[in-house]
Amino acid sequence: MWLGSVFDHILGIIGVLLAFWSFSRIKKTKIALKQKENELLYFIASSEFGAIATIATEATNLMRRREWESVFRIVINLGNSLAMANGAWRHLLTDLEKDKLDVATGYVQSLVQSIPVGKQERQVTDEQIQNMIELCQFVSVVTGPLAGRLKVAHMTARGEE
Repeated sequence: MWLGSVFDHILGIIGVLLAFWSFSRIKKTKIALKQKENELLYFIASSEFGAIATIATEATNLMRRREWESVFRIVINLGNSLAMANGAWRHLLTDLEKDKLDVATGYVQSLVQSIPVGKQERQVTDEQIQNMIELCQFVSVVTGPLAGRLKVAHMTARGEE
């Protein structure tokens, strides 16, 4: 009887220790999972903002060549990509970055309105083209360094493992 009671206590202690060990492992796993999620978020955000900078650069090249139909398609794509990235990754950005992205979004919207179509294509002056290029370059100047900062944050998160 006494031996059974001691055995039950030992089993109880082992059970508590196993429960504590399991809880500790689960907690460590949850922390590791959260770190991996953050790492993935920064990687995806960095890639998206880098792609937006590339699209803006492509748009400027098309503007210089006066390929207005292609410019229109790519600028629409630029606006959609910028709006989606701005919404999806806003929580990763500083207040200044958010403000710059809002300005860039406004520039892209005005750019869409200024792209010549049809007979207007012949009437575009070099000054108008330069203004459109400057709007696209602003988008590149905002999103390029942002992609770089997020890439560094991604690499830093990987290094902390």
